[in-house]
Order: sequence, then structure tokens, then C-alpha cells
Amino acid sequence: MILDLKGVFDCEGYSRNIDYDYDMSSYQDPAGGHPLKEPVKVKARLRNRAGIVELHVETQFDYFTECDRCCTPLKEHYGFTFDNVLSKQASGEGESGDIIQVEGDTLDLDELVSSNVILNLPMKHLCSEDCKGLCPICGKNLNEGPCGCKREINSPFSKLLNLK
Repeated sequence: MILDLKGVFDCEGYSRNIDYDYDMSSYQDPAGGHPLKEPVKVKARLRNRAGIVELHVETQFDYFTECDRCCTPLKEHYGFTFDNVLSKQASGEGESGDIIQVEGDTLDLDELVSSNVILNLPMKHLCSEDCKGLCPICGKNLNEGPCGCKREINSPFSKLLNLK
């Protein structure tokens, strides 16, 4: 969604609410999957307070992926909020922190939402904090019970197991 900011910087007290669904299904995660199968729900508020234009954005979405330890399919729900101050004047080096320098009279809200969603996603996705993963020998999901494989321990400390 392209926001038309014509007059927003000059109209003190201006306020506008924006509510839409943003399709990010083309986003490909590092594993090659497309985890954003459903649209990202976006609620934004654009406001000029005392000559300072603020943008507050809230996102809600479901992320479809697999557990990084046991490969069980997951559907995780996330919600992120972010705030930015919009500026028409060059304040040094363009974007710095929460200040976004707007060139012209438009702002691509979709680009801002997609970059914030991707940057706020966790690096690891687990079905539970105590997920046991897969057996490295037979591949059985160890959350469902022991696999019965005899595992050899190849460690310099493995001889300490025989001390008892």
C-alpha cells in the first residue's frame, strides 16, 4: 500500500487509521519454504502531532514452518508493533533508527511492513522448549519415546562412564 502523504506534514492534528491485509505469500524463508500462506493483518495509524509525523504499525500473522529439531509441522502466531517518525528534511544520513526520510509525497507501507516482519522473526522455531529432536541413527522422533538404538559415545570423556 502506497501512503499518500501530501499535506500530512503541513496539517497539524492530522490523523488517519489504516487497516488492510498484506499478501506476503511470495516470501521465501532460508530453507526454501513459503511460510506466510495467509495475509499479514496490518493496522496503522498516521498522525501529525505538533508538526511531527508519527507512524504506528501493528501486525498479526500466522507462520507455517517445521520444528528445527524434530521436523514436526508448526503453525505459530506472531504479532509485532513498530513506530517510526517520518521526516521530509534530510537529517544527516537518511534513515537512522526510527526516523524515516520520505522522498516525495509517498511512502511504501508494504515495504516497511515486510522488512519489519522478516527482521522480527525468531531464528529458531521449536515445537516446545524441551523438544528432544530426532535420533541421529534411525531418525525416530524422540518426543514420541525412545528409539532403542545403541548409541556409541565418541567423546574423550566416554571412558569416564566405565569408572562407576
